[in-house]
Amino acid sequence: MKNGKDGLVNIFSDSRSSLEILTSLKIYHPLAHAARRDIFEIVTGGGAVCLFWVRAHVGIAGNERADEQARRAALTKKTAADYDRFPLSHAKRVIRAASLKEWQERYTERSTGEITKCFFPLVEQAYRVLKQFEMTSQMA
Repeated sequence: MKNGKDGLVNIFSDSRSSLEILTSLKIYHPLAHAARRDIFEIVTGGGAVCLFWVRAHVGIAGNERADEQARRAALTKKTAADYDRFPLSHAKRVIRAASLKEWQERYTERSTGEITKCFFPLVEQAYRVLKQFEMTSQMA
């Protein structure tokens, strides 16, 4: 499937919803994710993927295989995405803490802003105070 003639891959389906799933990033089903990953690999490899909706599979090679894949997908237990094992708020908190740590390291290492560092030795403290104000040239 990944090696189409001249780098072109055509996907024919009589299911509009399936084609929409391939173009939507909001669907997290493992089969949809795997198909999107394959499409991404084709495109980043210099190929092209075209999606085609057809009224029916009549006369199109691979009909039986497509129907079998559809039956298998319907029987596959739908699972949540792997990243739902902890709350999104936790992920945001961890990312924010790492960001603040890196920001603090850069702030401490640089020689600019020495006077500001006297008033605000910690970037988190400076950020909390300064985000309360609309910064103007007079304020600065």
